Amino acid sequence: MKSLALIIGLLVVVSCSKTDFDLLILNGSIVDGSGVDQYKADIGIINDRIVQIGVLSGRRAAQVIDAALLILIN
Repeated sequence: MKSLALIIGLLVVVSCSKTDFDLLILNGSIVDGSGVDQYKADIGIINDRIVQIGVLSGRRAAQVIDAALLILIN
């Protein structure tokens, strides 16, 4: 019975610590150099690479930066 409780406890810890990104930059104004006007979006980064741009406010990350009032240049 103790083994089962230990396994369940470990599963809870592992599932609670899971993140979607290493770094999540929220609420930034993005200028991508394409000539399109700047736009508001979030940026998800894994292993120093941008993997997703869009509305990511419901996602989790090891580190989160609020970039409100900042311009992010890609």
